[in-house]
Amino acid sequence: MRFYWVLFVCAHLLGSMSASAANLLINSEFDTDLSSWTVTTAGTGAATFDASFGSPANGSALLNAPLANDRVTLSQCVAITAQSIDLIGRSFTGSSTGTAYTDLFITAFDQTGCAGAALETQSTTTSGFPSWQERTLPNHPLPVGTLSVLVSFFVDAGDSSASVWFDHVLFGPAGTVPVTLQSFEID
Repeated sequence: MRFYWVLFVCAHLLGSMSASAANLLINSEFDTDLSSWTVTTAGTGAATFDASFGSPANGSALLNAPLANDRVTLSQCVAITAQSIDLIGRSFTGSSTGTAYTDLFITAFDQTGCAGAALETQSTTTSGFPSWQERTLPNHPLPVGTLSVLVSFFVDAGDSSASVWFDHVLFGPAGTVPVTLQSFEID
């Protein structure tokens, strides 16, 4: 009987664990502000911290492009030595009155500090519309010679206006995206 109890406890502990590598982004949860992120705008767009909304917890970056052709981008440069990366983030489109665009993407550079030649720009794929969307780029191989990566997300109002929240952005060497144990068997 004791053996089965030990197996039950071990299976429960293993089943609730997740494995992941270190997230290289600073302030990726936007818990209190937008610090460590660079904001660039075109037109009247703006990026603000929203303490009342987020996923999985409150606190997110709100990118607001109120007029046609407004664009707002948040970005962070990360030094990296890995050959492949994981990127995942969440976005929620609050309003859009026409053809607006939003994305989470990376740009790989051949020098540190996100300088030198841009070797590649790669967008994420999305799922979960119209609520919080997962935007993922799992186990993506980086070009040879990559020394830094610019992680960016943006909203572009296009011919309309748009408000989009971003939260819970994870970036790092392959294995950064948490993997939850799905089953456990003992033969």
